[in-house]
Amino acid sequence: MLFFMMKNGECRKLFELLSLSTALAEHTWPSILNKRHLFREVFHGFDPVTVSKLNDKKISAPGNPATSLLSEVKLRGIIENARQVYVGPTKDISDNSGQKGRSDNGNGLGLTSVIDELRLSGFCMTSCFFSLAILLFLTLHSDTVYAATSEVIEITYGSVIKLMHERTKFRLHSHDVPYGSGSGQQSVTSFPNVDDANSYWIVKPVPDTSVKSGDNIKTGSVIRLQHLRTRKWLHSHLHASPISGNLEVSCFGDDGNSDTGDYWRIEIVGSGKTWRQDQRIRLLHVDTSGYLHSHDKKFNRIASGQQEVCGVREKRADNVWLAAEGVYLPTNESKAAM
Repeated sequence: MLFFMMKNGECRKLFELLSLSTALAEHTWPSILNKRHLFREVFHGFDPVTVSKLNDKKISAPGNPATSLLSEVKLRGIIENARQVYVGPTKDISDNSGQKGRSDNGNGLGLTSVIDELRLSGFCMTSCFFSLAILLFLTLHSDTVYAATSEVIEITYGSVIKLMHERTKFRLHSHDVPYGSGSGQQSVTSFPNVDDANSYWIVKPVPDTSVKSGDNIKTGSVIRLQHLRTRKWLHSHLHASPISGNLEVSCFGDDGNSDTGDYWRIEIVGSGKTWRQDQRIRLLHVDTSGYLHSHDKKFNRIASGQQEVCGVREKRADNVWLAAEGVYLPTNESKAAM
């Protein structure tokens, strides 16, 4: 019934939230089962966070680059409703006996027992995240959400974002479709529609660094971008791109496999020192010295209507990007001040 009451644009936004929720569900559930603690790692790619911290997250509504902030009470309610689908009300993860990784579901059962007894299925999980998607949609369209236009939004490690190509307004995008030439790796394009879950990227540091989720990102920092749905890394190398013959940009590797071909250096355009949502940036590939670039050269088949993304070894207007929609973790500095 809900779908018949919506306009076309609202349906697209709901289905994007559903797709995003499903992607999170697919990649988070194995980690949750292995670690035996629910909702301490809600989003795969974020460092473990407790449910109580989730209401600190800033969620930007699809189609609106201005970040919106869910009310604390409503977001806590959303997470609580989603969590209770699994194991019912839970107490603190750690108990007085010193045992860790167990929780009480209100019936005297430890989480391990609950999991072993119920054998929770992927269907249960997807259903939970479907509910979460609908609740997020309704919340983002309610009167309790306000645009944080006066607040400077810092891009932090662990945030899930979309990158918007400044000149064409297309979003950096990938999908499980290989290039038909060059490396044959997973293709990367820029996508015309705002409401697509295949345009989300997790901002991560390079390995063996001391930075943590929630740390801000200074100009000159080397980062990695992991495609949320396929878990592959934004990558480049010396293969020729399929349309223009510039440096090919692909997605490659997985959670446990990453190399220097995934390293990108942040260059803030202008005088800014840390990456913010309102700042224009360039991403310089460390290995090839090519800037992440897109232009109005479009694919005709398979990815019809999508623009080529490639690497170009000079600064141009077509290699400037901005952070747009996404889930932004608060900075560690702001959390410390609370």
